[in-house]
Amino acid sequence: MTVGKFSDFVAANQVLLDREFGCRIFPGSLNLYVATPASLQLDLDRRLYAPTILIRRDMLTAMAPYLGDAQAWRAKLVGAKIPGGVDCWVFRRVGSRVPTGIIEIIACEGLSNAYELRNDDPVLLRIWFGGN
Repeated sequence: MTVGKFSDFVAANQVLLDREFGCRIFPGSLNLYVATPASLQLDLDRRLYAPTILIRRDMLTAMAPYLGDAQAWRAKLVGAKIPGGVDCWVFRRVGSRVPTGIIEIIACEGLSNAYELRNDDPVLLRIWFGGN
């Protein structure tokens, strides 16, 4: 569904990501379809919402030339399969070419396998905008 191999990106940047996120980031992301706002990806790229974590592009490796800084916002994913919720982050590299309406979710565990999430499982994503 995405253009790059996120696991390669995590492997190449594991030490930095572990330090920034305070845990060992799982080498895969969960892609969520968010219907509204349609401008969410662009809004995140423009830093309309202050990210919790900002990693400058020059600190990262295994990045396509069109990608910019990495940004993350604290979040909690809740759904029928995860009623207590799980802490995670919305992760966005500026200029990422994931399809319109898709946002990447990362965590310290593999969310798809751990919670048996499948395409079209409805979930609620609570995002903390404001940089804290």
